[in-house]
Amino acid sequence: MYEKIVIPLDGSELAERALDYVTGLAVASPVQVTLLHVCTPDQSESGSSRFWTYLLEHAAQVLRSRLEEAASEGSTVDSTVLFGHPAEEILTYAEKNKVGLIAMTTHGRSGVRRFAMGSVAARVARHSAVPVLLARSDAPQETISSKWPEKRVLVLLDGSERAEQVLPHVTDHAKIGGAEVVLLRVLEPLSSPAFYPPDMPGNWEELAEQMMAHLEEECVGYFAGLKRRLRNAGIRVTSETLEGNTWDEILGYIEKDGIDLVALTSHGRSSIARWAVGSVAETLIRKCPVPLLLVRAL
Repeated sequence: MYEKIVIPLDGSELAERALDYVTGLAVASPVQVTLLHVCTPDQSESGSSRFWTYLLEHAAQVLRSRLEEAASEGSTVDSTVLFGHPAEEILTYAEKNKVGLIAMTTHGRSGVRRFAMGSVAARVARHSAVPVLLARSDAPQETISSKWPEKRVLVLLDGSERAEQVLPHVTDHAKIGGAEVVLLRVLEPLSSPAFYPPDMPGNWEELAEQMMAHLEEECVGYFAGLKRRLRNAGIRVTSETLEGNTWDEILGYIEKDGIDLVALTSHGRSSIARWAVGSVAETLIRKCPVPLLLVRAL
């Protein structure tokens, strides 16, 4: 599991909601947690580093108290103040210090759409070589307490080996809380061609139905191999193949089936979708109602 977790903070209560999620991880498994604030050039010139040092240490003490109350063993909490442009400094710090996870909050569904850390989180998620946990800032506290560490993890796959690179990280998360893993692939309906050759047997609807049935059969075999691998690692796992609009199916499944964490890699099969820096993860960053784990594919 992660040995080091960094939580960037901007002084807002919204950003500090990331502490709620990391508390569960730090209780379940020993980890070094670092609270981090980046003073922008304007803040640096105003000499506010002492103020931010005080705020971070206060937040660190809050997290330490939570861990003590939960009888956590082995986890530690410290803080640091950096200077520069937030996203760049966070990414550099994570790489230099061999951080295992960056945990941040994104804006919620309320009117607060652009608090400082919200826009920084999106940039970090797009460029980080380190796994990034993005959590909604508007999740009710009681929901976080009852579902974190997560109980059900949804893994988005597209049939490529690149997309499967998220699985070792999902395995670690699942082992911490005994979570169930759900493997999901969405098959988009086949578009009708502008021209259908008259000498082709049957019609387009029949051919499309046959092709979709073949794809679904391929998914059965594909998921069977992945499930064997995860079960051999002691993970409870199921799979789902859905047909329809990608967004409707993913978001509908998340809300309907009690998912606590969605995991995917930063790149998938380019002919289907560019996961993290393309449409899928970009949309999930904005709309996903539960925490999102993004892992950059190699």
